[in-house]
Amino acid sequence: MGRNSAGELSISAYALVRYINQMPGEQTFTDHLGNEHPIDGRNGHLPAPGHDLLQGWLGSPKLVYNIFVWTVNTTDQKNIFGSMGYQFSRKFSIYGGLNGNPGTRSLQGSHPFWLGHDRVMADEFFRPFFGSGIWAQGELTPGIWYNVVLTNNNSSLGVKSSQLDRTLSSGASMWWMPTTKEFGPRGAYGDYEMHEKVGHALRRLHDAEP
Repeated sequence: MGRNSAGELSISAYALVRYINQMPGEQTFTDHLGNEHPIDGRNGHLPAPGHDLLQGWLGSPKLVYNIFVWTVNTTDQKNIFGSMGYQFSRKFSIYGGLNGNPGTRSLQGSHPFWLGHDRVMADEFFRPFFGSGIWAQGELTPGIWYNVVLTNNNSSLGVKSSQLDRTLSSGASMWWMPTTKEFGPRGAYGDYEMHEKVGHALRRLHDAEP
């Protein structure tokens, strides 16, 4: 949207509409213990999670921010949250705001830059959620990344501050990507991020580093 000596603002959006046909409406399934359960089948058009992202920097390209507008119409969820951080170097950056606890790959900084249906059932079952707090991350050596997070709880969405206890949640992860060193300009995975050729986005990141 704009860039000058005071800062930068960019806006992006994502939305998905899908048709789900689970007819006939009355079905059953048998679980691993042999118990039979009813299925309430769907038949209709569902708008999947949609989001708008405002991001950029203020005063210095190292002082970055993002504001995220997120909605899931099927569950009547609507949220606005954001974060701000200072990127000292590629090896160390510190942030504050709302972030995912790094329990699975999709919460390792790539959210929300993957398609809504890319999050598979296993990830949905095991992953933590998004908490308010602080975190540090960076690339120690080419291809070796880390992420350390300290939040109020495992899920701040829909939770009031008066409902919190005094126990903080924490998480940490380290991963090695020896080939292209990353999965795209924004750290996502899959084909949502276009690459002109292998490693192209990585070189672009290094060239743009302050």
